[in-house]
Amino acid sequence: MLREFHVLSLSVCADGQHWAAPLFYVLDPAQPRLLFVTDPQTRHGQLLRQAGSAVVTISSASRSIAEIRGLQMEGAVQRLAGADSEAASAFYAQTFPVPAHLQPAFWSFQPHAIKATDNRLHFGAKAYWPAPADAAPPLG
Repeated sequence: MLREFHVLSLSVCADGQHWAAPLFYVLDPAQPRLLFVTDPQTRHGQLLRQAGSAVVTISSASRSIAEIRGLQMEGAVQRLAGADSEAASAFYAQTFPVPAHLQPAFWSFQPHAIKATDNRLHFGAKAYWPAPADAAPPLG
């Protein structure tokens, strides 16, 4: 699913403040993480700097409940710097060109828990990573 979709919904909380934002993302080819761009001065950018973690959803846009599929993830968020930021910029620009004059800030989201749902298999089909002891069997 990560390769099929291109927009994530990021939610973050710090010091009792909550915010969510839709963002374009790309899957990092070198590491198990998502790369995205956001201004550190936005409300969610400020909260990301404080929290260092977020939750993310990625889903299809189907109108049929039988076609719903997506991911719910929790993980670490980091603003990239130096060579890591330059590599992310080069890779991200292949899919979503960002004008250099905007001085984009690149970030990574590295999930440590994922729940995948795919109702095309059967209603409520779910898989977990890492799998909790009481989780349903993996998809497919």
